[in-house]
Amino acid sequence: MYGANYPRLSYDEAPLRYVIGTNSEVFKKGEVLAMTSGFGTINTGALDALGICDADKTMASDNQTVAKVEVPFLPASTDMSFEMDFSSAETVAYQGYLYTLTGAVGAQVVDPSTRSATVGIVELIKLDPRREGSTTRGLFRFARPNMGWTVA
Repeated sequence: MYGANYPRLSYDEAPLRYVIGTNSEVFKKGEVLAMTSGFGTINTGALDALGICDADKTMASDNQTVAKVEVPFLPASTDMSFEMDFSSAETVAYQGYLYTLTGAVGAQVVDPSTRSATVGIVELIKLDPRREGSTTRGLFRFARPNMGWTVA
């Protein structure tokens, strides 16, 4: 499983927002997004989370200035929980720790080597949320969503 799947909100309705996609970016539903230079992009590290992409879209090389195609997303919130996979095994002892993301487009995962008590964009709430015996799947929430972005 790649990306953030099965987002759950503590409120009833999932309010979609939209952001113009970065030139030539390939967006996949479920990937965590970030904002760079005013445009939406795939979060491939420790950038503040903008939200979770809600559609598959490929941007043209001139999208930012010509086409201006927007990407729908669920805004990042500490009220949202979602499942993601680790790139390698993790242990229950690190529930409550923070992590950053890694992986190419369409293959976004949580990087256990970035585990920290104080720094990261996602927080591990529960390892093996489906009780399948998995050491690589977790239930997460955004640790510190970037609440300062204004997007239409």
